[in-house]
This record gives sequence, C-alpha cells and structure tokens, in this order.
Amino acid sequence: MRVSVRSRARTELVLRAVLPVEDAGLPGWDTVDREVFWRHLEQDTAPTFVPGLELMLVALGWLTRMDRRYRRSFFRLSDGERRDVMAALDRRSDYVSRQLVATFKILACFAWFDAPHVRARYGVGR
Repeated sequence: MRVSVRSRARTELVLRAVLPVEDAGLPGWDTVDREVFWRHLEQDTAPTFVPGLELMLVALGWLTRMDRRYRRSFFRLSDGERRDVMAALDRRSDYVSRQLVATFKILACFAWFDAPHVRARYGVGR
C-alpha cells in the first residue's frame, strides 16, 4: 500500500520532531535521502502498517487540537512546538501516548540511519 504525499509530509514533520539531529550538530534531515525508507515501508511491511500510520497521524493531529495550549493541529505548529509536544507525550503515563512516540522514534531512526553518510559517521557499514 502506498503512503500518500500528504501523509509522507506529515510523517516527515513528526520524524524531525522526535529526532532533532540538527540540534545536536549531526547530519541534518535535509542531507538524508529517505526514498529507500519509504519504499521499504510501502513494500516490506504488513498490510495494516500504512493504515496504522495514517491513524497515528490523525491521532497526533487531534491530540494538539484538543490541548488548550495549542488548539490547532500538530502539523500547523512550529518546529519547537512539535518537539515540545512529542517530549510531553513521551513523559505521559498512558500507553497510547508513549507507544505513539516510541513508534515514531523507531521510524525516525530507520529513516535517518539508512543514509550511508550517517552510518559512516558511526563506523557502521551496510
């Protein structure tokens, strides 16, 4: 199943929020070609993965709409606000919030570490 252009763009915002590599002086997201990552997600995951990703994006958008501090979709927040939201969700005790963040962190690591120059920085080959 294909990930829509809109969902790709939204997922990319979440990945940047959970793994802000530029803030740590690491190779930035703009230097990483994520096409292989997206191809793997679309071709090599279970049939329920892409619909699950879509549902996670919807949930994240609504979580910030319902939050009095933001009252707008996660995807309309600034970069800093998105990072703050993901950090706050990670600190919550409920399973759903923490699982949402953990899943996006795993996806961010898959996407970022797929880049050869990132792996080379850590002495890891393919």
